[in-house]
Amino acid sequence: MKIENLGAGVFTIDNFLSKQECERYINISEDKIYDLATINAIAGPEINKEIRHNDRVIFDDVELANMLFQRARACLPASLHGW
Repeated sequence: MKIENLGAGVFTIDNFLSKQECERYINISEDKIYDLATINAIAGPEINKEIRHNDRVIFDDVELANMLFQRARACLPASLHGW
């Protein structure tokens, strides 16, 4: 895996998922309901298509989250600007 630092604490991990894994996760997501993505505003979540104009799906899968975190762990910084 190759890490590319984009600045401001943002980075990508090339080849983090295999092609088969990508296809599997896309298929899982397509069985869910996509909603308009919100932004976090002072008054709470809101839809603002000038800032964020995509749909998203959110679902909880503790086992999948743990597996992905363990895979990414070696690539993650120990801290990020005091967090």
